[in-house]
Amino acid sequence: MRISRRQACVSTLYAYSSLLLASALPGLGCGVVKKVVEPDLLTSLAFGSCNKQEMLTKHWPIIKNKNAQGWLWMGDAIYADGLYPNFREKEYQKVLADEGYQALISSSFVMGTWDDHDYAANDSGREYAEKVDTQKVFLDFIGEDKDSPRRLQKGIYTSKLMGKEANQIQFILLDMRYFKEASGPSADPLGKDQWGWLENEIKRSGPAMKVVVSSIQVLTDFTGKDTWACYPEAQTRFLNLLSTSPVPVTLLSGDRHLTETSRREVASGRIIHEVTSSGITHTTDMKNGNPFRVQVQINETNFGVLNFGWDSSAKPILQSLKSSVFSPQTGTLLRDFDIPLSWT
Repeated sequence: MRISRRQACVSTLYAYSSLLLASALPGLGCGVVKKVVEPDLLTSLAFGSCNKQEMLTKHWPIIKNKNAQGWLWMGDAIYADGLYPNFREKEYQKVLADEGYQALISSSFVMGTWDDHDYAANDSGREYAEKVDTQKVFLDFIGEDKDSPRRLQKGIYTSKLMGKEANQIQFILLDMRYFKEASGPSADPLGKDQWGWLENEIKRSGPAMKVVVSSIQVLTDFTGKDTWACYPEAQTRFLNLLSTSPVPVTLLSGDRHLTETSRREVASGRIIHEVTSSGITHTTDMKNGNPFRVQVQINETNFGVLNFGWDSSAKPILQSLKSSVFSPQTGTLLRDFDIPLSWT
């Protein structure tokens, strides 16, 4: 079977975690792409969601120019509603073949979770029949190790400890699609196994702080879109669980095609902030109420960067956390927000 130069380049990008592409396939012009090692001390992480692969523009070089150590997908890396996994794979290839994205992942480690449009279709959940194969395709796309537990389990939820033992940040990435029931007062978006795993991860001691990534918004009470508020009993359970963390928790979310920052007290003296960043390539004109919003809603394309400030005079101590949101079209700063680290 003959393959085109483009197909060969893209297929090889799936193996970027272990291959030097230039030597493996000389003359193809794919460049050298290796999986970037996660840092011993995390100081910056870029993040975003909702990326229409047919709207690839200059945003990847702009994101790369922020010089973040890593890139976090928070859902909808592609829009492939209704496609079988083999066709969905071809849509991921369009992202992987983009020179700007190749440059980004050659200098930044990658991690991520999915949402409805790169999982199956709008607001889809556990009913999707092709989710096993779709899981493999997604994990291939983000360069997940071939021996990763995520390739053996149902769903792509995972926890990662970033940094050396004395200065770790724990990232908890939820799967809001694989087990999700249709919305309703008692509906469950996570499933029994994921809840059990999550309870252990939230209560784990050791990290300086925890960053929980949910592809859909958590703190809001808005139900006009797919948010945790559409699952009120589960939302209450989730917020109560977060309040048991031994260290501060920050939430990141996507999906909404806008950016906003929310603040909610989940227990006495325990306040959680949520940064929503959505719409790398597109946005919405929709405005909605959110009683927990602490900054105005911005309806522009955007991506975010978390900056972790450490006091490294002795043993590194996490001193500050700043969220910055930028335009992916110009690189202009849209807003800054200093996230408090107090946790009584």
